[in-house]
Amino acid sequence: MTDYSDLIFLIAAITIYGLLVINTDRTLVMNNQKLSDNEVTYGAISAAQDVMAKARWMPYQKFNSTNASQTINQLENINNNPWYQVTVTVSDTTINGASGAHKKVSVHVTSNYLQNPDSTKTDITQSLVKTNY
Repeated sequence: MTDYSDLIFLIAAITIYGLLVINTDRTLVMNNQKLSDNEVTYGAISAAQDVMAKARWMPYQKFNSTNASQTINQLENINNNPWYQVTVTVSDTTINGASGAHKKVSVHVTSNYLQNPDSTKTDITQSLVKTNY
């Protein structure tokens, strides 16, 4: 080096390189975090769909009898993955004034790992209407 200007250019180059590396690392970490969040969400949707598929093929009488709580317990235990908590609710409902009996089966899947960007809990909810025919 012949003078101090080369040293200043070297420090500036190292600083710019450091800023680029930091931004690249930040982007990689954010992408990995988003990928993990999506995997947890897809797992919760899959757990809800497993329960909904089983409920879809159950006879209406299982939801309308005195054994409805046993049916609900059976549905909740379909996907016994420790990462997800599955809650099934069954309620009487009428759809557009249609005659006949209807039961609405709702499946809520929650997890400690399902969080919104602001760190509030979220859940996955899917519903099915069972009709008596």
